[in-house]
Amino acid sequence: MCRRFRCAPIVNQLRKTCVFYLTQSCYYVLMKRKYTSIHENTRSDEYGELQKLVDELYQGNMSGSISSIDVITRGEVDDLNPDLMEVLQLLPAGNYKRARLVEQLNSIITAHGWGYTYGTLS
Repeated sequence: MCRRFRCAPIVNQLRKTCVFYLTQSCYYVLMKRKYTSIHENTRSDEYGELQKLVDELYQGNMSGSISSIDVITRGEVDDLNPDLMEVLQLLPAGNYKRARLVEQLNSIITAHGWGYTYGTLS
């Protein structure tokens, strides 16, 4: 019996791992600890990096279009962290004017719940 969470460990003989049958309150405590430790409500060091990337891409070409491959390549050159690279890689293939690119990236960032952590674009 787990003293801290009051759950009963049962050994799974097939996988040789310990499996816990958790009470609902115990499960809530574990999940709350897991998610608050991973994504606290703090801004990361990379906050605003995607905004800088978009500004660099359209620096002298405000009305032009940029391909998704150019965006991904620029992200690799700027050595973005894996979460931000995932955002860029989820960008659908095609050519983008600035407004459409910002809209697509904001949609991906919001869907991941990273708006506060990494910032949205304008």
